[in-house]
Amino acid sequence: MAEASLESGGIVKVDFKAWTPSVYEALTGVKGKDKVLGNLKTAAKLAKKRENPPLIVVSTLMVPYYVDLEEIMGIAEFLASLDVNIPYVLLAFHPEHFASDLPLTRREFAEEAVVKVAKEQGLEVYLGNEWLLS
Repeated sequence: MAEASLESGGIVKVDFKAWTPSVYEALTGVKGKDKVLGNLKTAAKLAKKRENPPLIVVSTLMVPYYVDLEEIMGIAEFLASLDVNIPYVLLAFHPEHFASDLPLTRREFAEEAVVKVAKEQGLEVYLGNEWLLS
């Protein structure tokens, strides 16, 4: 998909659920974190061929009690090791379906995560779904 997006001018959005394998599996039901890492490494090499628009955008849903600062920083460190120009979007969580017993993402947590990632890893970080923050 990255090759096709590179040729067409499109963007590949990677939904990176969690850094820790056990948390990744709890949120997705699969042991697939290593596949995500491999795919991102491959796509990051292709991304160097085109700056604008970025070939890759990575997002993480900030699920309370699962995705904490440690999870976010693990992903951010990995992205920064590939290329600090990969945009990283932290998404506010809204409880639905199987996770209806969880709260919304706290605004304070989201803002702290954005500042910490940007400051410590030098990534371009965006906050998505801000209207869902509590």
